[in-house]
Parts: sequence; C-alpha cells; structure tokens
Amino acid sequence: SFSACRAALAQAAFLRLAQAYPMLHVEADLAVLLPFGEPGDVEVDARARMVGERLGAQLPLTARAFDERQDMVDADLVLVMDEMDHAEALQLVCAYDRLDASEHACALRLRRLAAYARLRSAVSRGADGEGEGEGDG
Repeated sequence: SFSACRAALAQAAFLRLAQAYPMLHVEADLAVLLPFGEPGDVEVDARARMVGERLGAQLPLTARAFDERQDMVDADLVLVMDEMDHAEALQLVCAYDRLDASEHACALRLRRLAAYARLRSAVSRGADGEGEGEGDG
C-alpha cells in the first residue's frame, strides 16, 4: 500500500532525526489507516525498503492497522501524513474526546507531520539569519 510505504519512510526519517537528541526517549510505531473492514497488516513495498536501505534505515516488512482506541492511549503524539489522513483519524478519535475532555484529549495529540516540517524550516531560516530585514523599508 502507498500509505504503508510513505509512512515507513517517514518513520525511518523521524527516527534518524531523533538520534540527534539522545536525551529524549523517542519511540516510533508504524500504523496505517485502512478502509473499514480491511484486514490487519499491510506489506511495505520492497522498493520503499530499498530506498530506506540506501538512506541507511531498516524499514519494517509490514505496517499494522491504526487502532484508534489503543494507539491514542499508548502514544503521547500521533503523527499522520496529510490532511486526508488527519481528517480520517480525527473522525475516528473524536468520540473519545467527548468521554475525556482533559488536556490529554485525543484531538490535541493528533498532528500532521507536514506541520513539523514547516516549523523546522522556519526555525532553520531564523537560526541562519535568512529573511532578516525582509519587509523593511
């Protein structure tokens, strides 16, 4: 499945970036959103695994199905790939927020991966001094 391939590559990239922060305890689990009623594990395409190996990452052979109940209990943060995945996952977990409207609400811990890429890019530009003085004068 396409989702399993890009999720596996994203997981590998995330874990590689996390190595730069050894003081943090970081775990990443690979799960994909499957159509209702579709069976569990999905194979990660061999071509994606080859790309991962070229980048120095060992990709898993399979991805499991996202389990909204258990995953939202187990995870501090759940990253999804895009707006469509975010909307679908949000729909699955929002019922649990009605049961527990605390600061640990599911919707608050469900985020799009791309949002962090934009944040990292903005921080990098600021750290490099790029963009300073733009809009002045």
